[in-house]
Amino acid sequence: MPQTAGNDLRCRYCFNEAIEVPATLYKEPGANNNEATKFKKKCVVLTVVETSDKGRQNNMLGTTVIDLSEFANFNATEDRIFTVVTNQGISAAVGDPGLVVTIE
Repeated sequence: MPQTAGNDLRCRYCFNEAIEVPATLYKEPGANNNEATKFKKKCVVLTVVETSDKGRQNNMLGTTVIDLSEFANFNATEDRIFTVVTNQGISAAVGDPGLVVTIE
């Protein structure tokens, strides 16, 4: 439920969308074929932006980085919370936002 503070509206936004990110991961030099094989970092950067009525980007609200190599040997379903980095004004107003992702 949205909360108001003065002229501000604070609420939680939920998106129930599946996103596939095709990616090729490369093994670290000297890695063998066991289950603990390490892969080189490959990051996806997700950014939330505020736009004008005409769809132009006005203001970056927050960003998070997900390293796909952390999930190369992943064989389960798990919810992960990624910190969304914002400016100090946003953090002061709403706390530290997070992005909850279900990884399958």
